[in-house]
Amino acid sequence: EWMAEFIDNIVKKDINTLYKVISASNYLFINSLLHICCAKIASMIKGIPIDEIKNTLLTNKNTDSQ
Repeated sequence: EWMAEFIDNIVKKDINTLYKVISASNYLFINSLLHICCAKIASMIKGIPIDEIKNTLLTNKNTDSQ
């Protein structure tokens, strides 16, 4: 339960941090954290048209490059 709240707070602040947590949890073999992070991404794009998925997942990346 605390992991879900942790991931929700990360996504509210910056999706790029979520990508870093996914990468780190994969590297460190923390499967439960990796699973919940990927589930969060899946829930974010569920039901969204394909055209909007890229915008949803890259929203914060565009602001970081400016």
